[in-house]
Amino acid sequence: MRHGNGSDFFSNGDSFVGQYYLGKPEGYGMYKWENGNTYTGHFKQGLKHGKGKWKKRPDQENKSAPTNNYEGDYYFDKKHGTGVFQWASGNEYKGSYEYDERQGYGEMMWTDGSIYKGMWNHGIQHGIGLMLFPDGIKKSGFFDRNIFREALQTIEEFDEDETSSRFPPEFRDQVLECLRQEQELAEEQQKQVAEIQEPYLDEEFKQADKEDNPQPNPYAEGQTQEMGAVAKTGQELSYPEAAIVSEAEQVQASQREASKKSKRD
Repeated sequence: MRHGNGSDFFSNGDSFVGQYYLGKPEGYGMYKWENGNTYTGHFKQGLKHGKGKWKKRPDQENKSAPTNNYEGDYYFDKKHGTGVFQWASGNEYKGSYEYDERQGYGEMMWTDGSIYKGMWNHGIQHGIGLMLFPDGIKKSGFFDRNIFREALQTIEEFDEDETSSRFPPEFRDQVLECLRQEQELAEEQQKQVAEIQEPYLDEEFKQADKEDNPQPNPYAEGQTQEMGAVAKTGQELSYPEAAIVSEAEQVQASQREASKKSKRD
């Protein structure tokens, strides 16, 4: 029965080199599978347990290319505790695991620059989270099965959530910053809408005022001219008033001429 340092080479192509306890790997060692995947770290009762690193076999055509790998805590062959999983694509998860699933608080970073920080449940985004987009926009709120459902309105909503104690201390500050940014963005959008609407409304009111001005009334205008002519007899008159006065003077002159002719006859 192996006890202490040793090695095993199995018929299926797997191998182990490291420490043994009562015939099983226990302590530190390296296990290599026939397919080329490896695990280097701690074992207990022949299983991955404690700190360790698993790495997928490199691409045989490009051995320097990134491969899937995990480094962190194990519990009897399961990723359990905290760790970092990196994909060959460049995406990365850093956070909590429970029995091989992302569970609790964790951060996911995509190669396009997007970042999710928040709660996970059975491997998916679920609970309070903060999404950061490559253009700088941030959204904080409640996620349900990988879908953003509702935005956080106040920091009190975060504080009152039953999971708030499971977040790292700096996360609350990031949520506050996000809420401030969202408020500033909303105010800026309202300002832009107002700047668009105000000139339009101003022109609209001016147009309405113009249309509501009293329209010329020829009858009323004639009355005004006649009354003005009577009131201003003997004074310098405007053209419409002068025309009315001149007509009256012509009538009077005709009457005087007729009277003179009657006397001569």
